[in-house]
Amino acid sequence: MGTGAFTNVTADRQIDVDVRDDTEAYLALQPVDTSGDPIDDPENGSRTPLAQDDPFALINEDTGRLDLNVTALNVDAVTTIPNLFQVSNLGRNEVDIHFEKSFEGEGPGNPDAVSFYRGQDDPETDDPLGDEDNGITLGDGNSFVVDLVADTEGIAPEDNIINTLTIVGVDVNRGDSA
Repeated sequence: MGTGAFTNVTADRQIDVDVRDDTEAYLALQPVDTSGDPIDDPENGSRTPLAQDDPFALINEDTGRLDLNVTALNVDAVTTIPNLFQVSNLGRNEVDIHFEKSFEGEGPGNPDAVSFYRGQDDPETDDPLGDEDNGITLGDGNSFVVDLVADTEGIAPEDNIINTLTIVGVDVNRGDSA
């Protein structure tokens, strides 16, 4: 005796899924100028410091990804680079944002030597943007500028520090990573 229900259905539907450069994604990452304002032409990067040939932050024209390049830190020093890049929530929901740092490659890395802060934070009194417990909630349409603080005490010039920064956005309402 049948119930009138079916056991299998296949239905093809059209779907568009596109990838955008980091400047236009739901969680947008964009280089900023020395004042912290987004750069109109991010493929040209932000300011070029004298001690290194490349800008601190730029959009890689081949991959569309934000590349960070800090290559001239002093030994046994604390260096602050303000206005490194901007994080914007171009999605429709609030997201909790935190940063994960790592080093993958030969030799030990020192990712704990580098910390990232919101531009308005004080590294002396505020916690860096770390794991889920030290993230921030960013409403839709809002953004913040990121500063970098590097403490190279005990790190030799040939030592590795960090080569991967993962910026994690989790929808506050659903708990899904963005």
